[in-house]
Amino acid sequence: MEQGRAKNLAELADQIIRELWQDQRVDLEHAAISFAAEDGQLRLEGEVPGLAAKRIVANISQQLAGDSTVVEDRLCLQADVASDADIARKVARYLSDEPEFRACSIAVHHDRESRIVQQHDRSDYRLHARVDQGVIRLTGDVGSHTHRRFAEVLCWWVPGCVRVDNWLEVRPYESDSDNLLTDAIRIVLEKDPFVDATQVRAATAAGIVELRGLLPTEEAHRHVVRDVWAVPGVWEVYDLTHTGQPTAANDGWSPRG
Repeated sequence: MEQGRAKNLAELADQIIRELWQDQRVDLEHAAISFAAEDGQLRLEGEVPGLAAKRIVANISQQLAGDSTVVEDRLCLQADVASDADIARKVARYLSDEPEFRACSIAVHHDRESRIVQQHDRSDYRLHARVDQGVIRLTGDVGSHTHRRFAEVLCWWVPGCVRVDNWLEVRPYESDSDNLLTDAIRIVLEKDPFVDATQVRAATAAGIVELRGLLPTEEAHRHVVRDVWAVPGVWEVYDLTHTGQPTAANDGWSPRG
C-alpha cells in the first residue's frame, strides 16, 4: 500500500512539473523545485524567483493533487540576504505602525531573543512573529480574515523575507468569502506607498481576481500585481490593467466607472 501511494505521489510530481513547464509565469529554468512525500502528503520545497510563481506552483499542485491529497507549500523566494535581526526589527515596525493592529498585542522573536512590541491588556488578540533564516512564522489570533491576510502581506513586504507561514486564527469564527478577499486586496493596495489604489479596480470570484485600471508606470504595475498575489486566498490573477498616461480620448476615464 505504501509503495503504491509513493508511486502515485511520484507520478503526481511528474505531472505537476509537466504542467508548470507550460506556464511561462513560473520560469522553471530559474527555479529549483523538489517534491517530498510524507504521510500521504506532498511537500513542495526549493526556491522560486517570485511570489506569483510560488502561489502558482502551489495552486497548480493542489489542483492536480485533488482534495484527497494535502499539498504543503514550503517554497521559498529567491531574495536578498538579510539577517534575522534586521527582518525581525522591520516586522515589529510594520505591524506596530499599522492602525489595523492597534487592538492587538504583538511579540516578535528571533534566535533566542523575544521582544514585546506592543502590549494591549484589554484585548484578547495576540500576534506572534518568529523569524528563522528569513522565514516568518505568524501565530496567535486576530479579529477577522482581513487582519489575517494583511498581517501576512506586511511580512512579505519585509526585505529579506523568503517565506511566510501564516498560522493565525480568526476569533470569533467567521466564514470566508470573495467579498472579504476583495476587501483585503483593497486595503493592501491602499497601504502600499508605491500604488495609487484609486487607479485599480479589483473583482473576485472563487478566489480568481480580475484587475482593471490605468497605471502610470511599469513599476506601479509590478507593485499592484505582486501585492495581489501576496494576499492569501488568491487562486489566480487576471491582469487586465494598462500602463501609460491618459489620452485625450480617455481624459474622463475613471477606474471606478
